[in-house]
Amino acid sequence: MNYVSTLRKVWTLAALLVPATINAEEIPPFDPALYPIDTNINGTCRDLRNQALFVRSAGTAVLSEDGCTVISGVWEDRYGGYTLTGANVVDVEHLVPLEEAHYSGAYKWDDAKRRAFANDVVLFNALMTTLKDSNAGRGSKDPASWLPREEYTHCHYVKSWTEVKRRYGLEMDDAERAAIEKILGAPIETAARRESTGWEGIMREPSDAVFGLGMRVAGECPYVSQLSPNQYGEISISVLPDRRHVGQTFDIFLVAELPTGLYSIDINRNFTPFTGEISSLVPYYDDLLLHRSFEFSLSFAPLNQDLVTNLYIGYLTQRGNFIYSRSPLPINVTSNEVIVTGEFIRGSPP
Repeated sequence: MNYVSTLRKVWTLAALLVPATINAEEIPPFDPALYPIDTNINGTCRDLRNQALFVRSAGTAVLSEDGCTVISGVWEDRYGGYTLTGANVVDVEHLVPLEEAHYSGAYKWDDAKRRAFANDVVLFNALMTTLKDSNAGRGSKDPASWLPREEYTHCHYVKSWTEVKRRYGLEMDDAERAAIEKILGAPIETAARRESTGWEGIMREPSDAVFGLGMRVAGECPYVSQLSPNQYGEISISVLPDRRHVGQTFDIFLVAELPTGLYSIDINRNFTPFTGEISSLVPYYDDLLLHRSFEFSLSFAPLNQDLVTNLYIGYLTQRGNFIYSRSPLPINVTSNEVIVTGEFIRGSPP
């Protein structure tokens, strides 16, 4: 099957986040029972905490004899930057606290969506691993009232916060938005990568996978719509797999649309022509076992020339599921003005 024609899509844009418009008097009181925490995630016998520790460990997690409890692994303290190896010193908490989510719109959800939010171990930023007791005073506060003690973590914290709220359609109040924009030094829209929904190339149907791309000046916080050729830059890429594919091994592909055609990019920055056949793709990463969303970055020195192109992101699972972004995600490195509106991209039907 040839995929070149189906990769070239017209794309439209939609707004990132809308201001909160809820009358607080109409919101029912928060009740933790509305957001039940599972004790047997996906039939693993592990509760939310232990499954989160299992899927988030940067190394192989060591389990108890029955496989239900995580003993050790490698985790990043998202508030202080420490590397943690003993599960007994790690706290696992919702980045957007359940009570904050409730008053940001989750109270309107049905039972299934509230349970899914409370137990989301696939969206990496939905939960945070931290050194125990490092979140003193956080409670259910938003970034207007609480931030991690280490200032250098604030950028990642508010960008992750924005991502989770966007993913679940949660609203922001004015103070929350202003606090995030102060850290970004830019409008709230620059806190999130541009995204495209997924398309199943074999079955030819929409997929719940979401692919993201954000560009930023090296060392700065907000994402930008374009970079100058004389700037050091970073391209941040995210892959949120279709939840039906979680737990499989993945090959991840990057395909650039250049004037001379489509090219897959490998980790050594080699460009290989993509003929439209899956067999001609060269993976950027191969044999990744994914239990959750995956993020990586490409850093580059000043190009000293324009690069205006589109990038397609995709993956192939061990079972043959071929999923790719329905719409191109733009890379603009140019001195010329580029007009971009909106942040979330949905491709037109193939």
